Parts: sequence; structure tokens; C-alpha cells
Amino acid sequence: MSAIIGDTNGFKPLSALRKAAKHPAVEEIEGGGMDDGRVFLHLRDGFAFSGEGKSIGVSDAQDVKDALASIEAIG
Repeated sequence: MSAIIGDTNGFKPLSALRKAAKHPAVEEIEGGGMDDGRVFLHLRDGFAFSGEGKSIGVSDAQDVKDALASIEAIG
């Protein structure tokens, strides 16, 4: 099940967003209210980014890769 990709807010490496959308923990990707070129990754219930909560802002492909690597299942 792929996540919803909403407003990409000028984020350039769209392939990184498509990869993130395929991750089973990612619920939504959207850039509303963010600086140009940045988006939020929002996680489904039961998951969190290590030390960051259920949402994290990213601005490039490396940020996306790091964010996906930091996803943890939570109680």
C-alpha cells in the first residue's frame, strides 16, 4: 500500500518521494506550510522516527534515506 503524495512543494528528487511512499510505515507525504523544496513525511500509527516523533521534514534525497532508516515500530 503506497502512501499519499500530496503537495510536493517544489521538492526536486521525486524518485526519493516515490520510494518513501512505498515504505509500509509512511502514511502521507506533503509540503503544505513548509519552505520551498521541503516536505513532511508522516508515519502511520505504530511507527516513529527515532527521536523525532511521527513526522519529519526533509529537503533532499539523503534526508529521505536517513529518515526511512530511522523508522522504528513503537508500542
